[in-house]
Amino acid sequence: MYAIGAEWAINTVHTVRCGFNYGNNPVPDDRLNPLFPAIPTTHLTLGYGANFGKWSLDLAYEHAFEEEQKSTNPAMPIEIAHSQNTVSIGATYHY
Repeated sequence: MYAIGAEWAINTVHTVRCGFNYGNNPVPDDRLNPLFPAIPTTHLTLGYGANFGKWSLDLAYEHAFEEEQKSTNPAMPIEIAHSQNTVSIGATYHY
């Protein structure tokens, strides 16, 4: 697996982030499941953070690039293509 990321504090309030991740597919061909197609191996992430005194706000976006996989299990002859986009929002209060 390979991962790299960077964070840049624009000033004391605004921070931007980016990252890239590549890993091996954890799902063997004979265990492929259409209900949990966790097969993407390449991800790109972007983020933004803002600090407002005791409060901070963080936004993140992740894109998992499409992967295709075909099952070798004769009991479940399927072929899956899967990609994913995820957005996260978080607010934190610092004591």
